[in-house]
Amino acid sequence: MRINRLKIIAFAFLLFSIFMINTSYAKDLDRINKYYITADPRTDGSVDFNYYIEWEVLDSEKEGPLSSVLIGVPNASIDQIIPLSSNITNIRYYPHGGDFVKINLDQNYIAGDIVKLKFSFHQDYLYNLNGDVIKYSYTPGWFDDIEVVDAQVYWNAEGAKTARNAKINSDGYYAWNEKLSKGKKITAEITYNVSAFPNLDYTKQQKDYSNANKNAYNQSNDSEAVAIIIIVIIAFVVIVICSIGGPKSGYRSHSGYGYHGSHHSSCACASSCACASSCACACACAGGGRAGCSKKDFYGTNLKVSDLNKVLKNKE
Repeated sequence: MRINRLKIIAFAFLLFSIFMINTSYAKDLDRINKYYITADPRTDGSVDFNYYIEWEVLDSEKEGPLSSVLIGVPNASIDQIIPLSSNITNIRYYPHGGDFVKINLDQNYIAGDIVKLKFSFHQDYLYNLNGDVIKYSYTPGWFDDIEVVDAQVYWNAEGAKTARNAKINSDGYYAWNEKLSKGKKITAEITYNVSAFPNLDYTKQQKDYSNANKNAYNQSNDSEAVAIIIIVIIAFVVIVICSIGGPKSGYRSHSGYGYHGSHHSSCACASSCACASSCACACACAGGGRAGCSKKDFYGTNLKVSDLNKVLKNKE
């Protein structure tokens, strides 16, 4: 219980520090021209996803060039993450206030550049079973500060029973297509008879994910909780200094403050539940914004990571 109290205190400090800064959003740093997602369910109920993204850099001055991106995924039960385009130097699962795939790019991309990304991954805990009917309700990661000109979701229609607001295309996939303004989402809903999944893993329903061993990153002792508080307090001091003496760009934490050089989406949801800490879809409510640090010491604080490490080491 002591650990939980300390974490609550640390979280309160973090929230307070976030709202101390200007709450205006970063605007028009990037645009996503194409956001295409193809889904192929396996016979056990898990799904293989293929992503194709055309990401255009509009501004490389305010937060520096684009060097890496975060794309939201439904939960931590993800594997077989594979880069399919040569401009991806590294790709991995990345918990960052939610569940993401982090993609490191082969260079720094500047205004006018269009980055074409292809990758795939395998995902569990996506379906729910109601009697003899299986339902998927999938919302890909969305972007709070980025317009998506063309978002398309394709879901393999083989064996499917119904799909909401979608028709089967010539390739045998249900198709959804929308233009997404900043923060808008696209959702694919599909139902099957359970007989379509002969190897169904009944232990991996989406609603059961919150009971699974999903959080391998939880701190487990008081010293780690104290370290969290120390980091948050230091961050709070830095943010206050920045908000007083730094450039008045007013980026919030979820839209770029302190994370320069790349963008991330909000996490993807495997259901339509509201985002909350106890939400079964394990979906964090962080908004879109740049992440990474290609533009060093953006606010002129002269604070170094090495100094923070020294403080933490002295507290151990």
